[in-house]
Formats: sequence, C-alpha cells, structure tokens
Amino acid sequence: MFIKYKSNMNLNLSKSPQSNTLSLIIEKRNLHFRVSTLPSYDSNSIVLRINHYHFTKKVSDLLLNKEKEKLFSLLESEIGLVLITGPTCSGKTTLSYCLLQQLKNENLAIVSIEDPIEYFETGFVQLQVNEQAGVNYETGVKEILRHDPDVIFIGEIRDKYTARCAIRASLTGHRVITTMHATSPIKAIYRLIELGISPFEIEQTLLLVTNQRLVQIEKSKKITLEYLTDKQIKAIITNISRVIE
Repeated sequence: MFIKYKSNMNLNLSKSPQSNTLSLIIEKRNLHFRVSTLPSYDSNSIVLRINHYHFTKKVSDLLLNKEKEKLFSLLESEIGLVLITGPTCSGKTTLSYCLLQQLKNENLAIVSIEDPIEYFETGFVQLQVNEQAGVNYETGVKEILRHDPDVIFIGEIRDKYTARCAIRASLTGHRVITTMHATSPIKAIYRLIELGISPFEIEQTLLLVTNQRLVQIEKSKKITLEYLTDKQIKAIITNISRVIE
C-alpha cells in the first residue's frame, strides 16, 4: 500500500492492474522506478524496475560504436515512423529518451503522450494519459497535432488503439517515435498487422524498425541493435501481401 501511495496510484482500485513511476532517495542517490501492480486473490504483486536514463543522456554512450552512425543517418528523415522494439528491460525507453534529447538539442519541437510519463524532461511537452479525465491516446494525439510538433513520441504500442494512433500521426507528415515489445524486427511488423494495421499503411509510414538487447562490455552495458530500413521493410511487406492474397 505504501508503494502504491508513493507512486500516486489509485488506492481504491485494489482489484485492477496499475502502473506509474516512483522516485526515492537511496544512499544519497535519487533513483527513479517504473512500478507495476498486478492483483492476486488475496494480495498484490508489485514489480519495480529502475529507470537508468538519469545515468546518461547521450545516445553514443548507449550504443556499440558500429551502430551509432547508421542509426543517426536513418533518423534524419523528417517524416515517418521509427519503431523501437525489444523484450522487457532491454533499454527501449532509455534509448527513446536519449534520442529525444538529441533531437531536442537540434531545436526541434517535441511532444509526447505516455502512460505513465517515465522521465520528466524540460524542453518538450509531455502529455499524461488520463482516462478518467477523457485523455486517451486517440484524443491526445488529435490535440498534439494541433500544436504542429516536429517530433511525436508515443510511449508504447500496446493494442489496436495505440497502433492506430501511431500510424495516424505518421500519416499526417510527422516524425513519430514509439516502442513495442517484440523479439525481432520482422515479428514487430507481423505484430502491427495482427493489431489491424494494413501492409499498405506499414509500407507508407514505417521508416525504421529496430530490435535491441543489452550486452555486457567490460564494466558497463551497451545496446546492440538489429534493424530493418525502409527498403527492407517494403520487401518484407511485398512477401507478406503475397501470402495474404
């Protein structure tokens, strides 16, 4: 109950899953956690994950050297969807925020919609999903587009609604960055199709899809990436369309 209270969760929803963030000072260090609760028969299971973004804000500090320039060059496009995928605790959110930090330094207007907001940043607008107040991904993206941002960050594609919002935002001519749980770039494309996105829409919007893992390099962890660029994505979509037909 104390953790739920400190995480600003609704204490009246004892039988519903919830997620939020938590900040604690431990041994004079300010640590940030992602908190998730899952109700059981007579108790709640609580998982806390440390957010490591505050330890580094440079993309170059996260990636292996051979992958930096390639990723940067693929992000130079002004429009399209960048999909960052990987399993839980592979650093997707950390990499996403580091990319946003770099884009912010290029004086680009950035607006995000998240549930929950995991890192509070200065220099761009962050919108928190609040279903009770009528702020969901669909209405949030609609309002974001009225602010004419250069970059839109959608925290995570979880279902048909968030997938549709990400595609819709990228179809309006914006650069969109989002994350998804997947074990490979190809499986991420199949996941989008499973969520109701047509192969044509994927081909028209998906600029880059990555999949990442954390590897131990000496005393630190680095992110290693595999990715599909737009040409590879179009080839895969062509093959998928043939199978569907």
